[in-house]
Amino acid sequence: MRKRHIFSIGILLALSLVIGACSMSFQASYSSSVQNMSGSFTDLSGDDSKEVTFKKAGTYTLSYETSVQAGNLKIELLSPQDEVILILDSTAKGDKELSISKGDTYKLKVTADHAKGRYNLKFKLK
Repeated sequence: MRKRHIFSIGILLALSLVIGACSMSFQASYSSSVQNMSGSFTDLSGDDSKEVTFKKAGTYTLSYETSVQAGNLKIELLSPQDEVILILDSTAKGDKELSISKGDTYKLKVTADHAKGRYNLKFKLK
């Protein structure tokens, strides 16, 4: 249970990696098959990436929603082979299914330029 909580925190940190003159607030919740991550930001600038390793194999549904009122924001999800699986720009909403093997490592890459807005991500194991 503690490792799963640490995983949730890792995802949140990945989405808030680079902070210029930035004010952010984050929320996260976790159950055995669902991880929710959300946040808001008022002036996010820079770029960085974070690797995330999945402990449990299976098909995950990633539900996402981003809304940017000012500036630019791009969040990329990269496969273990560094292929771009998903790009979230400015305002996006949808679902993406991912087949993940135990121990697979994915990378979240965040690029922002004075972005103001919010995001909500939910990984759910089917």
